[in-house]
Amino acid sequence: MKFILHSVFWGERHTNLFINYAIPSLLGDNSINTNILKYEFQFNIFCSSEDFKNIKDHKIFQILKSKMNIK
Repeated sequence: MKFILHSVFWGERHTNLFINYAIPSLLGDNSINTNILKYEFQFNIFCSSEDFKNIKDHKIFQILKSKMNIK
């Protein structure tokens, strides 16, 4: 089974919310770690290229990226 997650955001405020709240929420309860061996995860992120530049090197984003395919 494959789970596909989607997130849409733009601008500094929403990018910061994504980094500071959305990603930690996804990683926080261990549901991804618990299920990563049983299921495939894909995370589709829709944002501007400038906003993506601001998140791609962020430590928590790298952790998320190590656990699932991000497009």
